[in-house]
Amino acid sequence: MLQQNVELMRGLYAAFAKGDVPGVLGAMAPDIDWREAEAHSENFYRTDHPLALSVIENARGRKPETAQLNCDYRAYGKIISALEPFLGQTGWLAVSKLSVSSLETEDTLLPAGVTDKG
Repeated sequence: MLQQNVELMRGLYAAFAKGDVPGVLGAMAPDIDWREAEAHSENFYRTDHPLALSVIENARGRKPETAQLNCDYRAYGKIISALEPFLGQTGWLAVSKLSVSSLETEDTLLPAGVTDKG
């Protein structure tokens, strides 16, 4: 049983390192609640953990290509007033990372978009 658990964890780490999200999630319980740690004011992961550092560094080095994004707003099931005027329109969306360094460094994602109509 112990060797089986070791092999499972090795497989999960390998899948995680390759970015194989379906492979990682497929090994977890179907009813896993990712928000449970937040409900107890805990962190789900530690950003200073060697695995997290490796994943973050890998993600920083990626240069994603431009891609088409189709959003099914009505499938969300709730009204987001700020998005209502943009339904049915096309345009461009860019997301940039802003880093602010003071006593600590904080990273924030800044989305910006423009419709094809301007």
